[in-house]
Amino acid sequence: MPDSSWVYRSEQLGNTSGSKAVRKPRRVSTAVLSALGEREQWLKEMARTSPASRAQTIRDLEDLGSREETTQRDYVGRYPLELLQNAHDACAAAGIKGTVHFEVSHTALLVANSGRPFDAPRIRSLIRQGMSEKADRRHKRTIGYKGVGFSSVFEISRTPQIICSNEVAFGFDRARAKAQVVEYLKPRKPPRTVAARNFPFLLEPDAWADDAALVEDLLRDGFVTIVRLPLRRGHSAAEVYNQIADQFVPETMVFLPSVDCLRCRHGGEAFGWSAKSGSRVGAGKVLHIDSHDGNRVSWLVHTGKTPVDGAAIDALEDPAWRNVGELRLTVGLPWSDRRINPDSPDEPIHVYFPTSERTGRSCLIHGDFYVDSRRSQIINQGPAAAINRCASGEAVRLIAELAESLVVKHAKQVFAALAVTGTPSQFGKVLNEEIIEALQSARIGQPADGAAPRKIGDLSFITNNQDAELDERLMPVMSKRDDLLHVGDYRHGRALKLVEELG
Repeated sequence: MPDSSWVYRSEQLGNTSGSKAVRKPRRVSTAVLSALGEREQWLKEMARTSPASRAQTIRDLEDLGSREETTQRDYVGRYPLELLQNAHDACAAAGIKGTVHFEVSHTALLVANSGRPFDAPRIRSLIRQGMSEKADRRHKRTIGYKGVGFSSVFEISRTPQIICSNEVAFGFDRARAKAQVVEYLKPRKPPRTVAARNFPFLLEPDAWADDAALVEDLLRDGFVTIVRLPLRRGHSAAEVYNQIADQFVPETMVFLPSVDCLRCRHGGEAFGWSAKSGSRVGAGKVLHIDSHDGNRVSWLVHTGKTPVDGAAIDALEDPAWRNVGELRLTVGLPWSDRRINPDSPDEPIHVYFPTSERTGRSCLIHGDFYVDSRRSQIINQGPAAAINRCASGEAVRLIAELAESLVVKHAKQVFAALAVTGTPSQFGKVLNEEIIEALQSARIGQPADGAAPRKIGDLSFITNNQDAELDERLMPVMSKRDDLLHVGDYRHGRALKLVEELG
C-alpha cells in the first residue's frame, strides 16, 4: 500500500468519509467494446476482397507502421512529457483539477490520472494515432489534443497497457498486430511492419500481474486511468525515473491548468509538486508551487490564447498539428514576499518543459511554439515561422499587459525582472525585439508629477545618478514637470538596464 503522504485527498474524490474511495466495477459498455473491436472487424471484411485489394491494404498498413516508427524515433526522450500532456488533457476533458501520478516499479512505468476515462471516442482517437482526416477547426483544438505523441512510449515499452476504473483494459503489441494482419489477409509476403496503435487488444488482469497490487492501490485511491508501460530490455527502472526527474521542473505546473498535483516515485525516491492559486495582482494571478520537500516557488502569471490561421497549419504538413485552431500562451514574473522578485535569474522559454531558447530575462514564457524534433529549438524559418510569430505576438502582448497593470505599485521590480541579464538564444533575440517594441508602446513609465503611467517614449530620463541625497534635492524640481520619468523607480541596476534598452 502507498504510504499516507501519497494517498489521494478524499475531498478530491468526492468522498466525505475521510477514507479511500473504493472503485465500483462497471459493466463495459457496448460502445467501448465496439470501438476496441472495429479494426479486427475491418480486417475480417478486407479478407473477403480481391488479392489486389488485400495487397493494397497491406501496403497501407505498412505505411502507417512506418509513420508510427518515425514518430517513435522523432520523439525519443519525450515520453514523460507526452504522458503528462495526455493525463492533463484527460483532466481538462473531465472539467477538474486533478492529480497525475508517475510510479516506476521494478518492471514498468505506471502513469495514473483522475480525469476522463477512455470511452469509445477517446479509444478511436488513440487508435487512429492522429492520422485522421482534417478536422473541423470550429472546436479550436490545441496541441495538447494531437495524440500522435503517445507513440513515443514505444521507446521504453513494446506492449503498452491502458487500465481503467470502468473495467476497461486494453493494450498494444506490434508483433501481435502483425500476426493478426497475416492471419486475416494471408499475404504472400508478411508486412515489414504495422502500426501497433491500429490494433488494440483486450487485456485480462494477469497481463499486469507483476504490478497487480500497485494497480489496485491506484484505482482504490481514485485514479481513473492507468497507463502501464512494461519496460523493454535495456531500459532500467532507475534510468526511466531519472529521465522523468530531469524533464520535469516546478514551472511545469504553471503550464498545466487542469493539474493541481504532480508526483513521481521509484522505491525510496520521490519528488512532486502541488499548485495553489493565490490572489489577483494587476492582470495576473499568483500561483504557488509547493514541493513535497517543503520548498515553494511562486509566479505571477498571465495567460491567453490566440487563433491560428488554418492555412498556416496546413502548410506545416504535420499530422500532429492538423486539428489545431488556437495557441495557448502563459507569461509570468517571479513572485516573492508579496512582490515581484527583482533578483531572479533569467528563464528558458518553455514548451511544456524547458527548451534551449532563452530571452535572457527573468520573465517566464511558455507557449505552443513549433519546435524541432528534439523539442529543444523553436523554428523560425519555413512554414513554422508563421506559427511561432503568431505565438510570440500573443506572448509579448501578455507581457506588456501584465507590466502595464503593475507599474503603479511595482515599477522598479517589474523593470528589473524584465531586463536582460543573461545571454539570449537565436530565437530569444527575435522575441526580444518584439518584447521591446511592445514595451515601448505600453504605458509603463511613471511620471515625476505622479500622474497616470505613460509610454516611456513620452518621458525624459535626466539622471542615472546613484546619489540618493542628490536625487532627493532633484525631486522637488522634477515633481513640477509632467514630462520626466520618476527617477526613484528606475535609477538602480537591472531596472536601469531596461530603461536604457527602451531608448
